[in-house]
Amino acid sequence: MAASAATTPRAPARLQAQALGLQRGGRPLFQALSFELEAGRALHLQGDNGSGKTSLLRLIAGLAPLQAGQLLWDGRRVRPQSETWRRGLLYAAHAAALKAEFTALENLRWQARLSGHAVQDKDIHDALLRLGLRDQIHTPARQLSQGQKKRLSLASLFLPLNWQLLLLDEPFDALDQASVELLKTRLGELLAQSASVIYTSHQSQSLQPDTDTVLRLERPHGPLH
Repeated sequence: MAASAATTPRAPARLQAQALGLQRGGRPLFQALSFELEAGRALHLQGDNGSGKTSLLRLIAGLAPLQAGQLLWDGRRVRPQSETWRRGLLYAAHAAALKAEFTALENLRWQARLSGHAVQDKDIHDALLRLGLRDQIHTPARQLSQGQKKRLSLASLFLPLNWQLLLLDEPFDALDQASVELLKTRLGELLAQSASVIYTSHQSQSLQPDTDTVLRLERPHGPLH
């Protein structure tokens, strides 16, 4: 059995984006983009297709190079490959990042290890049960429905880990209403524990309608400076 996951709380931290710029194929997706996100708050990214929402999430996650500006976490420049940064960060892409031949249990264990965590199988079982995947624990991902794959791709959120920053690309897509409400409840729990959330959603969904901050991305014109 894997070693128990660390549960020592970390001090809340603030994410600062300063004059970020990103271009693709010589055309800017966004430029001079700045925002701040306090611990325990959610940022809802909005914008038309192609405005750079997914690219911004990938940039913050360290999966795309920072072309302009800087990211600060707790006042210090983010180092994407830092183990400390990776252990507190969860990025859930729109398309479920699952290994088709792995079972649900194996996929969740693998996802945790990618973030530098060792978790107990009991915690994995508990997370899958909470997501309604009791009968799929030992089922290969290739045999799961789209909704089941989506729930499995979000299952790391339900592990007892000290997530500090959650980057979620269309987390409500392919979920039924019961699963949407379950996800909102869990994200509310994590926000209350001082995690921060940045998410996109094409649906009329928001985590905390009264307190979410909305950042709308508009595709700029002209060269990126």
